[in-house]
Formats: sequence, C-alpha cells, structure tokens
Amino acid sequence: MKFGITKFEQMAAVGHLVQLPSPNPEYGRKRLRAWDELGVADLADEWAAAASGTGPAPQAAGWTDRKTLHLVDLSPDIVDHLISQFGVQVAGIWADTLLRLRERLEQLRDKKYKLPDELRQAPRAVAG
Repeated sequence: MKFGITKFEQMAAVGHLVQLPSPNPEYGRKRLRAWDELGVADLADEWAAAASGTGPAPQAAGWTDRKTLHLVDLSPDIVDHLISQFGVQVAGIWADTLLRLRERLEQLRDKKYKLPDELRQAPRAVAG
C-alpha cells in the first residue's frame, strides 16, 4: 500500500515505537518489518542504542522536514500494527504528529487515502 510520510513523521513514529515493550518474538518480527517498511531501521537502531547507553543519540537534523512527503510501501498488517500502536498512550511531544499520521493510516486501511500526485511515479525513498 503506497503511502506518503514526512521525515518528521518517521522520526515521531520511531520515537514512540522504539520505547514500547516487545511482548513476544512474533511482535518483535512485526516491529522489525515496520522499521523496514517505514524506512527507519537505522534510525530505530540508533535510538535504541542511545537509550541503552551503548551509542550516541541520532542526529535529528535529517528528520525535521514536516512538509516533504516520501513514498513508502506498507503491507496491510503493518498498517494495522501502526494504527494499533499509535492508538495507545502517546507522549505529548509526539501526540499531535502521531494523531494526524494515524488518521491518514486509517484512511489508507479503509481505501480512502489518495496518494499525492508528486508521489505517484516517484521511486521508493531511502531513509537516512
């Protein structure tokens, strides 16, 4: 499912999701797939390393663009996963961004999302 997401939304998603518990291996595998499909696997690894004290904090400068949409391709089960994970208690710093992102993901799930024209023929964006 083709979807447009900003770098800031990607960072907010990681900021929220990386701190949630992973209750079992199946959830962990879905979490890893979500990082890949969102294009944030490296950012998630950096954030987790920083939180555990084993690495430097990721540099936010590359993730602050709130306007430019980047194309990602999300599978239906990852869309459902993200919707459910953004529907729990969210830290206030991410609440507004993740609410808007969740609403667009719901539109995508319900087949009401319209991919912006500028992304219709764009190649898949590489995070970084």
